[in-house]
Amino acid sequence: MKDNLIAVNLRIADRPYVMRARNAEEEHYMRLAADKINQLYKELYQIHANIASQDKLAYVALRLTVAFLKADEAKTGIEGSVKQISEDLRTYLDKIENR
Repeated sequence: MKDNLIAVNLRIADRPYVMRARNAEEEHYMRLAADKINQLYKELYQIHANIASQDKLAYVALRLTVAFLKADEAKTGIEGSVKQISEDLRTYLDKIENR
């Protein structure tokens, strides 16, 4: 399986990393994630240049995790709404069919 992996060279916080992706789609998302991390890291660097890189990366991880959790909660809410709408529609259609 290791032979099928794609080597992905990334720079995060000015450090090189070689990651392994299972396919081109995963490589694409790895690159997007690295870009987002670097964007947030750069924003912090401009505001707090004297803070250690490790601390900046911890802050970036926290911000991204909070965003992920919010998105996951929103998705759960949307799924609940879609389920409720589907049930309401099914009830309505059943009433029409039984007329």
